[in-house]
Amino acid sequence: MSYSNLTAIPNEADMAMLSATLREGFSILPAEVDIGIAPEAATLTLSYGASKLLAVGSAVATGRTRLIVYNKGPAQIKVGKSSESAIYEDGIPIEPGQRVIFRFDAEASTPVQLYGRSMGYKCEVEIAEV
Repeated sequence: MSYSNLTAIPNEADMAMLSATLREGFSILPAEVDIGIAPEAATLTLSYGASKLLAVGSAVATGRTRLIVYNKGPAQIKVGKSSESAIYEDGIPIEPGQRVIFRFDAEASTPVQLYGRSMGYKCEVEIAEV
């Protein structure tokens, strides 16, 4: 599985954003966001079937450069951009209580759609698209 325009917490700017998020307590959004679009946030419940990770509506936010995923549930979740079986085998794991920031190339011709699934119990996750 190729994640050519997708990385997880790769640089100083993302680490600063993650630090700001953590300082805000359990809020998925940092106190300030200066990356071009208004943030959209949602709480989703993931189960064993793959679900789209979208903050609002049924499509990826226009101009999105980041997707923040915070696992509030009791089980590991996996995030990927393909079918349920591919997520199960090759998905990026996010442990309970962990936050991960996925960076996207906002200029990519096709936006990457990510899916999440719980690897055990139903898991509540907070997501933000910015």
